[in-house]
Amino acid sequence: MSNRRSRIRGIRRVIAAAAALGIGFMWGGPAFADQLPIDLADGVDARFDGAWIEDQSGSALGAAGDVNGDGYPDMIIGAGGADWSDRTDAGGAYVVFGSATPGNLDLGTPGKAAITILGAASYDYAGWSVAGAGDFNNDKYADVIVGAPFDGRATDLDEGATYVVFGSEKPDDVDLASLGDQG
Repeated sequence: MSNRRSRIRGIRRVIAAAAALGIGFMWGGPAFADQLPIDLADGVDARFDGAWIEDQSGSALGAAGDVNGDGYPDMIIGAGGADWSDRTDAGGAYVVFGSATPGNLDLGTPGKAAITILGAASYDYAGWSVAGAGDFNNDKYADVIVGAPFDGRATDLDEGATYVVFGSEKPDDVDLASLGDQG
């Protein structure tokens, strides 16, 4: 189990994942200290279910900053084993948008609650590492970083790659194979 802490509007929250199960959880809020110790059987504030078996959603987690500029902090969830069409284990990530009322989310059908970042090629394992990047391009929106440890498109030697994906007012799904002006 991996965990990360983030501050959301001055309130400490804890994010944890069981990557083998493709599940992420979030706890916190004004009375967070009163909730300790946490018993999963008692429920959580939000649950993020992976899209597919073995996609490893939650293998990496991070506070993303405010990617869409709506005033709520967002989070990034890595899915290093995700498959996309003909790209086996290309991996990917999800940027889940914060809100005043966070709730459960199926990452396979996130709607407008998240964007999906698709790994560029088979066996890249994009999303094994993820992080907030601050405002990398100085446009007033937070950006995110997605690591792909076995990306070998440049030399076919699996040297790996790190992608920066830019935030925007209306972010959309991103394909790392054709990042263009999105990063």
